[in-house]
Amino acid sequence: MSDNTIDLGALQNRLAELPETHPGAQIEAGGADFLSVAGEFSKLLRKIGIQQTRAGTDLLAGVREATSRLDEVHQAALDSRDRAVQAERQAEKLALTLIGQLDLVVRAIGVMREAEGVDRWADALEKGVLQTLTDASKWGLSGIGNEGEEFDPDVHDSVNQIDRTEQKVIVSKMHRKGYSLNGRLLRRAEVEIAEEA
Repeated sequence: MSDNTIDLGALQNRLAELPETHPGAQIEAGGADFLSVAGEFSKLLRKIGIQQTRAGTDLLAGVREATSRLDEVHQAALDSRDRAVQAERQAEKLALTLIGQLDLVVRAIGVMREAEGVDRWADALEKGVLQTLTDASKWGLSGIGNEGEEFDPDVHDSVNQIDRTEQKVIVSKMHRKGYSLNGRLLRRAEVEIAEEA
């Protein structure tokens, strides 16, 4: 089939597969793939419209209608993607604020552990931090870094150095916990490392 001819049956089948849209419609998950298909379809239909101007008013009307519909779907996908990116940025800002507050509480626990007679207060604060992290994990916030785990340079920053070794290198001490949000690294853990015993 040449570039100047089209298979109207195939085109109608593809158009029938597109979802109905209305002003303000949102594209669900997989919108990025749909956005790409909609963009390519829109370009193809414009090209067909230019090449087939003498093919008849019915064809031109159908092309215009399909192009308009695809443009609406394309715009709805763009709007949906923009809203998703904006929501993700807001979630990161909120998570970073929460992490800052948790850091303050963890430092306070460290000070209390060194003082006399306040162990019960430190225990209570520590339980509060653990419960906060448990609750936040429901929204995708995860702590990174525990003593005894294998050192991973992708998520840990070591504050000390050791000689190269054939032994497994582990986290021997936590200085500051790292965090990820929905699998995306927000902050690396600061740790001390050592050879596994």
